[in-house]
Amino acid sequence: MNNSRVSVPVSVWSAKPRSDLALVGVVLVLTAALGWLGAFAVPRSIDPATTADAAADWLVASAFADGLNPHNNLRELADHYQVEFWGSGQGDGRVLKSPRTPGALLVLYPLSWVSAEQAVTAMLLVGLLSIAIAVIALGKTFNLPWITICLGIAYATVSGPARWSHLFGTQEPFLLLCVAMFLVLVSRDDKLWAGIWLGVAGSLKLFPLVLIAVLISRRRTKGLVAAVATLGILNLTPLLLPHVSLTSTVDAITSTAANWFDVEANVGLSASLGRVFPVTTTLAVIVGACLVFAAWYLVFRRPEHLGASSAFLICIGILALPLAWPHYILVAVPAVLLGLHERILTRWQFIALLVGIVMTIPVHSIGLLTSGTALLAAVFAYSMWNHQSHGRNGSLQDPMTEPV
Repeated sequence: MNNSRVSVPVSVWSAKPRSDLALVGVVLVLTAALGWLGAFAVPRSIDPATTADAAADWLVASAFADGLNPHNNLRELADHYQVEFWGSGQGDGRVLKSPRTPGALLVLYPLSWVSAEQAVTAMLLVGLLSIAIAVIALGKTFNLPWITICLGIAYATVSGPARWSHLFGTQEPFLLLCVAMFLVLVSRDDKLWAGIWLGVAGSLKLFPLVLIAVLISRRRTKGLVAAVATLGILNLTPLLLPHVSLTSTVDAITSTAANWFDVEANVGLSASLGRVFPVTTTLAVIVGACLVFAAWYLVFRRPEHLGASSAFLICIGILALPLAWPHYILVAVPAVLLGLHERILTRWQFIALLVGIVMTIPVHSIGLLTSGTALLAAVFAYSMWNHQSHGRNGSLQDPMTEPV
């Protein structure tokens, strides 16, 4: 078995940060440099007219703060606040509503304290800072080698999904931080805060909630209770206000998925199948639910490896969505880095994983990105199911002294 595992040159992989100061300094400098390159290489990347997600988040946060229905048509909210917004004046018949949960409204509320332009800039800066903090936490906790740290930062700042995130001002870099902290805290057996971070992530976007299977499979009951409690507090509190209703929230989420299901940039598996076969959003939800339950079954049977199982779950969570955007893959970065560090892959699995990562780098081919995400999920699933080495107890193997 050992002979079939990847042997990596010690001079490359064994070089690890010698001090916390060196780790923090290198990560901050590299994130700032590559982040600036990735963000400002895209024209008008901090203009509310093009940064649709950040502008939408500012609009719903402002509406929430001012007592308006945050799930109104975004074009109407843009007219109300007299700001230019992506899609304003388009006559394509699509109704733009922000599919933000009540919990997301609370998390995004501070955006209402600043102007639209400042909010867009803040989303970009918070995103880059989130990436840096996530990599520092992962690098320190799991003693990741320099090459893994640098490649992780590069992917999260200058890859196609990262530039897409910069262009639209998305929440995914912060979700990346939530997942990184979840992994760090689960590894430290800090069940309470692991559940809280997962609850916050699940309030912003639904698909990170697939990681609940990690808590259940490891019998982290306290963490599961903390995640559910966080979700409940964040999402039920705004519903006590008269201008936020469960009906409008559900309508915004479902109508967004239905109206944009056939958009070319949708990387969900059902959307990809829908380009060949007739697939409705209802069927997409059913297919997605089946994918998630199948993924949970595998993780329940093979819970040993935190990184591999989490990367597998996040990739499946993205593919299962009726509407998934290219930048969602950024959320899987911390788990993929940890999965690589666990060194459970054979030589060919390692090569296949690298191919999958490369396939997700460009965004001009949505089919390629969807296929790459599916390949990542398949490789991690296969490696978890068949791994029989002495690392089965879930402890991290040293990538220098143990086979890949």
